[in-house]
Amino acid sequence: MIAKRLNRRDFLKTTGTVTGASLLAACVAPAAPAPAEEQAAAEEPMAEEGSVAMWSMSFPPHEWMMGAAIEVFQEAGERGFTLDYQPQPGQYSAKLRAAMSADEAPDIFVMHGTALLELALAGHIAPVTPDIVTLEQAKREFMPETYLQSLYDGNLYAIGVPDPPGDAGLVANLDHLEEAGLEHLTVFENIDQMLDYAEQLVIREGDDILRAGLMFTGDGNNPIYWLSAIIDLGGTWFDNDNQVFTLQTAESTAAMQFFYDVVWEKRLDDPALGNNSSDALAQGLASLAFKWPEFVPYSGTAFPGLRLGFIVKPGFTEGKPAIFNHSDTWNLAVWSGTENKDSVTEFLSYCAQREVQRAMLEQNPGISPLKEINFNDDFFVTGKGAYLAPVLDAITKGQYRYYGPFGNMDTLEYDIMWPVMNRMLQQELTVEETLIEMENALNDEMAQYQDKYPGLDPVQIQWDGLPAELMEGIPMQG
Repeated sequence: MIAKRLNRRDFLKTTGTVTGASLLAACVAPAAPAPAEEQAAAEEPMAEEGSVAMWSMSFPPHEWMMGAAIEVFQEAGERGFTLDYQPQPGQYSAKLRAAMSADEAPDIFVMHGTALLELALAGHIAPVTPDIVTLEQAKREFMPETYLQSLYDGNLYAIGVPDPPGDAGLVANLDHLEEAGLEHLTVFENIDQMLDYAEQLVIREGDDILRAGLMFTGDGNNPIYWLSAIIDLGGTWFDNDNQVFTLQTAESTAAMQFFYDVVWEKRLDDPALGNNSSDALAQGLASLAFKWPEFVPYSGTAFPGLRLGFIVKPGFTEGKPAIFNHSDTWNLAVWSGTENKDSVTEFLSYCAQREVQRAMLEQNPGISPLKEINFNDDFFVTGKGAYLAPVLDAITKGQYRYYGPFGNMDTLEYDIMWPVMNRMLQQELTVEETLIEMENALNDEMAQYQDKYPGLDPVQIQWDGLPAELMEGIPMQG
């Protein structure tokens, strides 16, 4: 059976079991649940009296991560309550929103950072109190994106959890590398090296691609690679002063042309392979794929025997590491209707500490919300996080950006950027037509969102690196 496409956004909507191909065969949910689904979600039992209900997706790395946090918390001493952790299969985002609307939400839940502002504006999530973490502490101790992602109207709305940047690099089939006599690199030094690997890995038969050497056609998160490439090339794609997208530039065109050429000029990929990098990697139909790093531990559970690794992406500017962004963190948030405020405060304040964050990191290797761990821990030298060392190195060289806060980022990226880009990759649009159509659609959406929330602070993207005050505590080179 052909599995449905699974991208980072689908984590919010889909289920995962712990074995077999059913992980990737989970059905992608529609944008909104049917009334019967809303009622079913609202009627699900919450935690019993004396316990605190907590949800996350039923996604193995998140389950392992939260299991580790709960274990460390409980072992630290006597608690006046128990944590009722309920990983949720099915349409996670729709289920969570339905539970909030029905006033039956869990006390605590793991959620995607791109939805934080939306839920804060709707009054569904409660601010993080100073008893958990202060604004000054967050600014001093947290990574900039974790602080910025959670900040609205002078309040923090979440505590970050470990998560790797979604545009960090490529997933590689290690068996394919070995068969081709290619080294499993930690990072591609430059674009030419990446393309050379792809050329040695691709399998062609006439005009047909039997195995992609470098897959770009298969994931809704891929517009973020393109946005970062534009900055890599010295361009911009958003006008901070006028709050509009500006995509018809030389740098934007060159970056888009590069990804188009991967498919149709260099013939390293083809939509005919299924337009689904999750499936393609699992089925051996792709050797390298632009892919979120979580797919490596995730696939290890779903497909025993499949050997995948990760290679950090190269920069588009010679001699510089790539630009990275992390505007889609994962977070622990609190339902505004919780009746267990003291217990929630006790747990979240513990989750903000190094001990718990470090335990979570072992189970979900990514970037920690805590600067101290990222830049002063062997986890990123000899531990499970060593594969992300080039990302941290790039941060110290000023190659980090934050794209937001866009309260409607899910819509901008997954409902506009990716569908339009995908039509280009299917050769339905030229590069120029793609940029025009995408720019118009994005700006229409921005205008509607600004009309809906006229009091929002403007989006301010830092094109030359994040402000020094937010980089405090991060070692900087040069």
